[in-house]
Amino acid sequence: MRIWGRSEPFDLIVIPCSSISHVLELRDQLAIWDRALKNLSPGGRFVVETTMPNFAAYADSFASPPRTIVEIDRDVFDKKTRTRLLRHRTVTYMPAEQRARIRFVYEKYRGKNGVERYIDDFESHVYFPRELQLIFMHAGFEIENFYGDYARRELRSSSRQMIMIGRKPTEI
Repeated sequence: MRIWGRSEPFDLIVIPCSSISHVLELRDQLAIWDRALKNLSPGGRFVVETTMPNFAAYADSFASPPRTIVEIDRDVFDKKTRTRLLRHRTVTYMPAEQRARIRFVYEKYRGKNGVERYIDDFESHVYFPRELQLIFMHAGFEIENFYGDYARRELRSSSRQMIMIGRKPTEI
């Protein structure tokens, strides 16, 4: 995302599914916004979707000593294969880094064949609404719209997503 390009500019560039949150360093984030601006035609749009910060999920990270709550966030049963998948999730917020450390523990049950377990650890940058606006503006975009979901509802503290649309000025 930091270095891509092509000779013909785009009218639209989209970074969906909170993919941008996996870019942890500010210099890399700024490089992505700069690259998007350079790859857009005048008046083109750059759309970024990311997760709205969930302070309820982060709250236990502020306890002394910090606590990590384990929750089951997926419980799926496949009738055809008679397989059940449980996904446990922990989230630890690190305010000094503005990151969330997330661990998924998957348990796959196949009847009497036992249990398979998998662990997936990663960190993600936690964006805040004004921070997104500032990054867009710093890169040279005009803010066109800001939504709380794909139904274009207003961003609220209860929104699960933030979707920001920046427009490349027609004259730079």
